[in-house]
Amino acid sequence: MDPPNVTNDRCQWTVLEGLGGVGKTQIAVEAAYQVRDKHPNCSIFWVPAFDASSFEYAYRRIGEALSIPGLSDDGADVRTLVKTRLDNERTDSWLLIVDNADSLEISPDMALRDYLPSSPNGSILFTTRNRQVAVGLDITQRHIIHCDEGWYRTRNSSFKFN
Repeated sequence: MDPPNVTNDRCQWTVLEGLGGVGKTQIAVEAAYQVRDKHPNCSIFWVPAFDASSFEYAYRRIGEALSIPGLSDDGADVRTLVKTRLDNERTDSWLLIVDNADSLEISPDMALRDYLPSSPNGSILFTTRNRQVAVGLDITQRHIIHCDEGWYRTRNSSFKFN
């Protein structure tokens, strides 16, 4: 996975895909630490995507961290406000980790893709049990990492994110 700003024309999306319990979330945590150590000015945001309320809560916390105006207004569309801010060219580099993205829809009326930023200032790392999420998000094969129990044990000591 490239750090933000390495591919200047687009946001890099990478997927860790595999069965539950094989270590995808642990790999994402390790990636966050590696990015933080190598790019201390890069903001790292964690978004659990197993349901709409956890996604909304995480986006609200991101909005608070970024001091987004209007976030607490009645009827504020928090997800759109955060996406818009992360897409802003003036926003510093960021890594968004979307954990447990097992569906292309967060809820029946909320498509995951609609709230994902695409700025070249950032990168998104997904964890999922469902390979169809990667396919549905049009993520290239070289950015899909299949994880199984043996993969994590053999790669754990040498796994590196740029």
